[in-house]
Amino acid sequence: MKVLTKLTLLFVVVMVSFNNKEAFAQPRFQTTKTLALGGAGAAYMNGFEALFINPANIYHRRKNTSVTIGIAPFNIQAGGPLVNINAYNKYFTGGDTYTVNQLQTEIVPAFFKGEESQSFSVQFDAIPIGFTYGNDRFAIAFATRSRVISDFRLNSGWLLLMGGINQDLFGTPTAIDMSTESLALTELSVGFAMPVFSMNMDNGFHRLTLGIAPKYLMAVSYAKFDLQSTLEVRSGEYFSHKINYELSANGGINDGIRRYISDKAAGNASFTDLFDGDYLDNITDNVASPSNGTGIGFDLGLTYEWEPTFNRDLKFKAAFALTDFGKVSFSENAGVFGATGEFKFDGLDYDTDRIDEEFSGETGDYFQFVIQDSLAADGYGNITERGTNFSRQLPTMVNLGFSVNWKNITYILDIGKGFNDFGVNSTNVSFSNGIEAKFGFFPLRAGFRTGGFAGSSITFGTGLEFRNYEFNIGTLYTPNSDSGFKFGLALSTLVIRI
Repeated sequence: MKVLTKLTLLFVVVMVSFNNKEAFAQPRFQTTKTLALGGAGAAYMNGFEALFINPANIYHRRKNTSVTIGIAPFNIQAGGPLVNINAYNKYFTGGDTYTVNQLQTEIVPAFFKGEESQSFSVQFDAIPIGFTYGNDRFAIAFATRSRVISDFRLNSGWLLLMGGINQDLFGTPTAIDMSTESLALTELSVGFAMPVFSMNMDNGFHRLTLGIAPKYLMAVSYAKFDLQSTLEVRSGEYFSHKINYELSANGGINDGIRRYISDKAAGNASFTDLFDGDYLDNITDNVASPSNGTGIGFDLGLTYEWEPTFNRDLKFKAAFALTDFGKVSFSENAGVFGATGEFKFDGLDYDTDRIDEEFSGETGDYFQFVIQDSLAADGYGNITERGTNFSRQLPTMVNLGFSVNWKNITYILDIGKGFNDFGVNSTNVSFSNGIEAKFGFFPLRAGFRTGGFAGSSITFGTGLEFRNYEFNIGTLYTPNSDSGFKFGLALSTLVIRI
């Protein structure tokens, strides 16, 4: 019981140490078990799902199990710093009005926390089928994985627009930027793991296992829209909006935009025709073509085990994992388009005849039409093709994991860092930890995570685990959304061991 008490105390200390309002949380690929355990699992998760967490662990199968088959486990995670429910409830649900100064000094800092932009992300993963086989010398595994990664990002300039387009807020050039990105792909992963070192010593048994899982990447669809602009207002002088945007996508949308560019150059199309005409009717054509976007990636892992002689019920593990290393390249059915321009309004020609004939004498409608038409023609409508190929890096991440198992109690801890900010991946360091207790075939799991990309979260999970069959569920929730709300759910309904 002393060991159990120490493990519980350690778990509480870690949770309290990282539980602060300014922390963030970061998930990666999650199983039902790892999601319930705070997202940790580099030194814990085995079976075919370990291909995407730490391939070395496919060797660490359950005792007397040689084959594991799983069908359709999935997980979904959504959230981010942009979803600040606490700030929204405080400022926008009471019907209050705010001054320009309050907007700048209270509301914007509440949502953006000193950052230039904030994001909302969604990640969905499913493994239609997975398989492992192992013996005392090695283990192999195969799995297919379908995933969707989506990002939406706004900067603080968009929130300032709530105060109106005026000199008080935009007296100097102010950035109004946004981006949205979505990647859907399928992975075919094959993994191999084997011990590279094992020895019985005076202090216990030691073993080091290496695993690698190369994977073939097949993109289903990809689209990214990135807008960078500045707005400046000088009362009585001018209104200026400078824009630079770029669209990268695959599929039929590219043929439509190319046709629009050709028609516009010939004087047969305007910017509004791009949306009102038939240019975007075949937007989804060729999206899932086999040659659409492909790539190679891999996941890599090392796991060290120690079973001490002073207590045969104790097992320690430490792990290193590099996941999602690789990229998807698009060269067929792909295009990169963009426009750069400036709309500067410093007065209007007052055409009374046109106002009467086309706008029924409504001067306001005439002004609005001229401004919108000029902005489209001089800015957004100047579309050119900038390229015919592009690539997207996967959300690469490195993790250090630790686990301590005593009888039916396991404590795990992961420290992770992403190589890029894509989806729920983050370059901020993250900490995940959890504890699992098994009561016969009934497991209970709980965890806590902080650091990374969204608000600190608590996790829970349970299930039914028999010798040859298991069913598990895990959930993740953010109790305080000051640093961004996040939600996660993972479900595994059919895992069979032979």
